[in-house]
Amino acid sequence: MFAQVDNSMERTQGGLGIGLTLVKNLIEMHGGTVRAHSNGIDKGSEFIVTLPVVTGVAQSNITSPEALPIAQKSYKMLIVDDNEASGKTLGWMLEMLGHEIVLAKEGNEALAKARAFNPDIVFLDIGLPGMNGYQICEAMRKDETLKNTIIIAQSGWGQSEHLQRSKEAGFNQHLVKPIDLSVLEQLLAKVESFKN
Repeated sequence: MFAQVDNSMERTQGGLGIGLTLVKNLIEMHGGTVRAHSNGIDKGSEFIVTLPVVTGVAQSNITSPEALPIAQKSYKMLIVDDNEASGKTLGWMLEMLGHEIVLAKEGNEALAKARAFNPDIVFLDIGLPGMNGYQICEAMRKDETLKNTIIIAQSGWGQSEHLQRSKEAGFNQHLVKPIDLSVLEQLLAKVESFKN
């Protein structure tokens, strides 16, 4: 489904190559189309998005933050993602559900914040520059203060080999990006059962 020229986990530019797929799916969900064109390397790219005109919006389809269910239990959560928009979006969703959030963008920062904040749950991206998510998880599992922390992988990679590698590194769960709000709610409703 996804493609990227440099697909190593240690790439310095970040990203998973899921952007165009997400755009295509979102546009099609709204009855539109998207086309991409390029004349080749170093020639630039053109993206044409076409959406239907909507004459009115049904207010009943819009969920206000006040209407969202508040968590039965509030958790301290660390979100580790080198994509600032992705990390903040997940953080906002979790805050709307009543949880306390701290963000980190890379391995050393994640480890330092985890030790200082002592989160109940860590949402940890796999594809990070430098130290990848597997290495960070393994380091957290060796830290006595984080041994009871629930660590959840969040990645654009969800094939069986990635799920197996997550399990071997010590993750409690593996979620595939983009993470939907309903998936988060279901996950948090049973999070206590993930503890080792």
